[in-house]
Amino acid sequence: MLGSIQISAERKKRKKFLEVLKSGQSFILDRLYDELRKNGHCKFCGENPAVETLLDETGEVVKICKQCKTFQALGKWLTEVDAISYTANNPSNTGRNIKLFGNVYLNLHKIKEINITSDYYYLELFKREEGFVYPVKFLANYVPVWRKEDEIIFDYVHEIEQTFKDALGRVKTFGELAELGVIYSENGKIEKEGKAMIGILKADVDNLGQIFSGKFAKNLSISKYVTLSRSFDFYFAGYLNHLLETKYRNIYVIYSGGDDLVLVGEWKEIIQVAEEVYGKFREFTTWNKNITLSAGIALIGPKYPINRGILMADEFLEKSKQNKDGAKSKDSLTIFNTTIRWEFLPKLWEWRNYFEKWLTSKESKVKTTFMHRLLKYQMMAREYYENRDPNGLRFTYLLKYDVARNLIERKNGKIVKGREEMEKLFELVENNLKEEYKKLWLTLNIPIFYVLYKYRGKKLKGGD
Repeated sequence: MLGSIQISAERKKRKKFLEVLKSGQSFILDRLYDELRKNGHCKFCGENPAVETLLDETGEVVKICKQCKTFQALGKWLTEVDAISYTANNPSNTGRNIKLFGNVYLNLHKIKEINITSDYYYLELFKREEGFVYPVKFLANYVPVWRKEDEIIFDYVHEIEQTFKDALGRVKTFGELAELGVIYSENGKIEKEGKAMIGILKADVDNLGQIFSGKFAKNLSISKYVTLSRSFDFYFAGYLNHLLETKYRNIYVIYSGGDDLVLVGEWKEIIQVAEEVYGKFREFTTWNKNITLSAGIALIGPKYPINRGILMADEFLEKSKQNKDGAKSKDSLTIFNTTIRWEFLPKLWEWRNYFEKWLTSKESKVKTTFMHRLLKYQMMAREYYENRDPNGLRFTYLLKYDVARNLIERKNGKIVKGREEMEKLFELVENNLKEEYKKLWLTLNIPIFYVLYKYRGKKLKGGD
């Protein structure tokens, strides 16, 4: 029965306007066409007629459609409220209401605005509150706002002309989130380093269709089926929101619920939260080998259109879904346009730590110019491994020569600088035929790009 319901729902989804056309009500489409010709397209969605206006953050008047104006208001309200309700005939007096159909209204409330004597058709809280017996529906609605502890950095990153007092409680812009990633404190002074970028994480559960319709679900009752679905939603809508509120406060929830999520934030923090979301999800599913998570991370400039950035993250997610490593498939992350299995990521971060240590140490001769050359050798290695191009094999002796000439310093025939760099990088070369090191060479661009972006623009060791 569940299988037939899924098939029927999918058919309906793919034929949204069929019933309208069959019933002869095509005048609805004619009206939309006339409004498009008269008012032009909505600046936000680019699809519907722009019959409404809105002031953007700069004070400019923007022409948008009714749906986008509703979504804009709803998106703002959802970050402020604690509950939703539905009422018939009359909206609540919160000022946050949307008419749905007929005389039914969606109302959004803060806890203090809820009147338990009101005639709510349905009321649902987003968090537990003493004294209320209404059901709780977790909602991932976290957005980063300016807090009191941000005052010391406010002047270095804020985009909107206003005092910190006026900015308190305001949602941070994407540009501000990007700038937060490049500031740091040194000797009591605020400095900047690295490239200001936004990270976009898109992730979802692998093989969910098979989980719900395969052998696993074959003998499930409706109640168990619903419980499984709600368990996923509890993780993505409940736990994830708690994680952001308490630990990752510069991450913006675009969507999280059901079995997937889209998060936006400062790029290094997005990478951190991706790892933790994956790790906690595996714990949540008791490390069940059949229930895994794949993800894609896109890195964009703060002015790049966010919808196009999400499309990039979606493409990277699809690459992760298609990844195969022997008998293993999916359960992967794509970042810097390179796909790896999650289990291999700690090994790459070991190399990231080496690169950061060498770049920032006055005792090391490694500079960003060398990291760019190492990236070139990595590309040669990939050409050799993937296409069996013999020219790519040159990376072995070119890297050894580079290290010997530029990273090692000798005195009286003994190495006094660069021994660790030599040993670690020679290890990469001399073991390149082993499977683990082959994987390293194929994905070494990930830690290389990480440190290059992180330290871009910073004067390292006085002259790089």
